[in-house]
Amino acid sequence: QVLAFLEHYGIADDDARVNQYGGAIAYGHPLASSGVRLMTQLARQFEEQPEVRYGLTTMCVGFGMGAT
Repeated sequence: QVLAFLEHYGIADDDARVNQYGGAIAYGHPLASSGVRLMTQLARQFEEQPEVRYGLTTMCVGFGMGAT
């Protein structure tokens, strides 16, 4: 999906705005552990890029609850 989007809008795949880590489709959506996966992924990104100071991850939870 993202490759078609990038091609359509003329955005390079190594553009800083492109999430190089992928999302839930790429990583999977493990039942009852999505939040742990998201936070672990964010922590690893901080390890790989020590100059980055802030990060945000969001999660949609069923039945109208949400967490950010």
